[in-house]
Amino acid sequence: MKIYHPKSFRFLLLSSFALVALPLLIGLLSAEYFMGQLASKSAATVYRTTSGVSNSRILLEQFRAQERKALLFDVLEDAALFSEVEDLHGKIQSSLLELIPIFPDGSQRERLFLLRDQENAFFSALSEHREDEELRKDILGGYRELNKLANEFSIESSKLMLHETEKFSEAVHLAQKTLFWQASCLILFSIVLVTLFALIIIRPIRQIDQSIMRLGKGDFTTPVRVSGPKDLEFIGEKLNWLRGRLAELDQEKIKFVAHISHDLKTPLSALREGADLLGEEVVGGLNEQQKEVVGIVVNNSVKLQKLIENILDFNMAQARKSPLRQREFDITALISDVAEAQKPLLLKKEISLLSPSEPMQLFADHRQIYTVIENLLSNSIKYTPIQGEIHIKTNKTSRSIVIEVIDSGPGISEDEMDKVFSPFFQGRSPAYSPIKGSGLGLAIVQEYIANHKGTIEVLKDKKKGAHFVITLPQE
Repeated sequence: MKIYHPKSFRFLLLSSFALVALPLLIGLLSAEYFMGQLASKSAATVYRTTSGVSNSRILLEQFRAQERKALLFDVLEDAALFSEVEDLHGKIQSSLLELIPIFPDGSQRERLFLLRDQENAFFSALSEHREDEELRKDILGGYRELNKLANEFSIESSKLMLHETEKFSEAVHLAQKTLFWQASCLILFSIVLVTLFALIIIRPIRQIDQSIMRLGKGDFTTPVRVSGPKDLEFIGEKLNWLRGRLAELDQEKIKFVAHISHDLKTPLSALREGADLLGEEVVGGLNEQQKEVVGIVVNNSVKLQKLIENILDFNMAQARKSPLRQREFDITALISDVAEAQKPLLLKKEISLLSPSEPMQLFADHRQIYTVIENLLSNSIKYTPIQGEIHIKTNKTSRSIVIEVIDSGPGISEDEMDKVFSPFFQGRSPAYSPIKGSGLGLAIVQEYIANHKGTIEVLKDKKKGAHFVITLPQE
């Protein structure tokens, strides 16, 4: 199944931002809806609570005032007092009408209608028989029941309002809990989206970065593949074209160096043979000055031949054209052979060489490993001061052989650490070293170790000196 990729990186960024912001927008709208609902419910609850409690208390006070005025009228039989009773009757009926919408259903509504009917009946009876003292006393005697009913209504109204407040508090708590879990889920979903889009966005950029790093390290065989937006895939195609072009140029370079080195070896061989014939006085005797000149020619022709051989070795190692001739041999004996060959230089600088004595079998290409140890030892001798020390260690693990070469020289500076294995790079030579190199020794070492699928690294030791570690797999 083909995965859809947007046409541009910009569109991918904008769409990812929009999709990540969408859950947060939903959360904001949902929170606004809940808050609106709570605000409306809060206003309604506050209105019902304050109005219900306040009107219930007013109604109770009105009933008590009506009872006092009625009792005074019974005693004094003053018409003005009866007018006040009548006025309170109107206020009570108005208060009852205002309370009916607050209690649209339930027992309180029934109490309201009962109060209204009984108060109407009481006032009608009192108005009709206010001149009859005996009947009036009987009517006023039933007023206690009416007042009791009003008092019960006030108490129940307060309880009902308290219950409404508690219900609203529960609703607020439920809304808070709902919003919390909703926000948590939306935030988690947003994090998942951010992670997903980050992977989608970073992946092609990382592929481009890794491809450029491989090209910078000289890997021209691994194809460049970039999956993502069309414009980034187009950049990947261009990088792949560049990889192919660099591979062609690298092959041309290798061929050119090989041809030039080979063509130089023929006249150099003739030059060396001629210089040797002159030095051996085959063509005639030589005076001291002539012998000195011939010696200079021979020495420099040897150095030139060594340089050409190094270039050829490095060229062949890079091209991977030299097949590995692996066999089992004693690495300790090989190190001894290399040390013996370098003995004149070691004696000249009075350098102490500590090498392993226990035999250890290694399965590898003997010639290439010999060159590796030779170049590393030569490099250590070059940078080790007079009367210094070089230590070569070997160690065997379950799957590899580890070789360490440590010297007591000035070590490798931080700015040179990443360049020591670069072709033709030469570090700052100490004043006490008469040895001049070609800058290919460590580059050849790295290529030969790579041929064996091993690794070589420079450790940053706190002590003075360079510390090379080679790891050769043994499977």
